[in-house]
Amino acid sequence: MVTIVKQKKLHIVGLGWLGFPLAKRMQSEGYSVSGTVQSAQKQATVASLLPNVTCDVFQLYSEYNINQARCAGGALVLNVPPGRRNFCSEAYTAAMIKLIDEAFNAGLQYLCFISTTSVFNGTQGVINNNTDLAPLSDSAKAHVIIEQHLLNTYPNMHSVVRPGGLVGPKVYESSKSANPQAEYRHPIFTLCNKQDISSGHESINLVHLDDMLNVLGKLIDKQSLGRFNVTAAEHPNKAEYYRWCAKALDLPEPGFIKSEARPAKIIDASQTFSELGLKLVHPSPYTMVPI
Repeated sequence: MVTIVKQKKLHIVGLGWLGFPLAKRMQSEGYSVSGTVQSAQKQATVASLLPNVTCDVFQLYSEYNINQARCAGGALVLNVPPGRRNFCSEAYTAAMIKLIDEAFNAGLQYLCFISTTSVFNGTQGVINNNTDLAPLSDSAKAHVIIEQHLLNTYPNMHSVVRPGGLVGPKVYESSKSANPQAEYRHPIFTLCNKQDISSGHESINLVHLDDMLNVLGKLIDKQSLGRFNVTAAEHPNKAEYYRWCAKALDLPEPGFIKSEARPAKIIDASQTFSELGLKLVHPSPYTMVPI
């Protein structure tokens, strides 16, 4: 009987806030890692910080194809958010599906797609890994189309990860300044400048970078299949939590306006951590602020 040995080879499309520390982690675990950035300047930064990570400049909407040699025989993490400016759902889904098909045609063995919990935005209550999708925005609908393409075309060769709001240190983008906003990603740094925030009664669904990296590391190493929500275990009230954050960080208190109360939407990730045999490093959002 011939035994097929899995290559410890990983290509990360998107070496940004999440992809860069993932590359660093997986390289330390013995993987041959390559990835992409969007500019020559960022390529030089990656080369200086992680000289053993091969880095290509890649634009999703350009005429150039993904480097197929990076994909052959290995795993790929696809982490390309649609962006907020001039977003075109049709162009984004077409480009992403083209990239996926090219990678598998090149001999890719496993793909992990970073999706979004916004695919559940039309649903209230507790949402687990198996909850039916209910996208509302064009971006969320695009993610559903991509997820469905993977399910229909490569059912036994991929996973989908749906993180909540991602927070944590800016390992790659850090300016090494005394300003915590330059060093740390957290919604409070934007919300503290606003006084007209609605839906203050809603529950938050955050996840720390440490827990996201643990989930991705396990999925890649085991090449696990399925859909995986990733959030903290606790889901405090938005207004209560962000007022606490502002006080803890000595920032202006955000202002919340009255709005129609709706049932809470809670993204439950307990199934994910149970299936993967992991424990949350940050089960509470109250441990996710840089204090």
